[in-house]
Amino acid sequence: MRTRYRQPTTRAFAVSPVVAAIPVVAILVLQAVLSVRLLHASTVSGDEALYIYSGHQLIHELWHGDGSPYYETYFSGAPVIYPVLAATVDHVGGLALVRLMSCAFMLAATGLLYITARRLFGYWPTVTAIGLFASLGITQSLGVLATYDALALMLMAFAAYCAVRATDSTRFLLAIPALLLLANATKYATVLFDPVVIGLASLLLRPVRDGAV
Repeated sequence: MRTRYRQPTTRAFAVSPVVAAIPVVAILVLQAVLSVRLLHASTVSGDEALYIYSGHQLIHELWHGDGSPYYETYFSGAPVIYPVLAATVDHVGGLALVRLMSCAFMLAATGLLYITARRLFGYWPTVTAIGLFASLGITQSLGVLATYDALALMLMAFAAYCAVRATDSTRFLLAIPALLLLANATKYATVLFDPVVIGLASLLLRPVRDGAV
């Protein structure tokens, strides 16, 4: 018994990596532009203000020992992860920089989608997939929303990438539970997608008999 995974071949697309990267870079740039155009068009939401303010409170509590509300009893994610990160970035560059951080997370998620799907389906289906993903309104909105959603999505995408790379090295396999745990702590609802990532790794790592197709 052994583990075998065949990466799809794309002989029909025999061009240099530079040329192959052009559509991908164009999609990422377009996604960034579509998100950034919403940066100043949207008003501050209650969730954005709450997460950033709670992060400042938790940092103040850490340094000065004052009490703070029990955010962990009603937040949808661990308050010590995204709120503290958002508050730190807010201290440096304000709300605009926090929103740009979400844009970076969403761009990273798109990039991870590309390198993950390409191993499974090849080049052109993957380019189509990231193009559709970047064109979604929710993708553009999360790219300028100062909440934990973009970070959690990026972590889930990273876990999925490690799942398809698990056949290459045990380091990727060991990274899957760590990334899933961090994503679940960032946003509790992401636990619903854990079986998908675990199932993906299980399918690619399943043992096959020698000589099996």
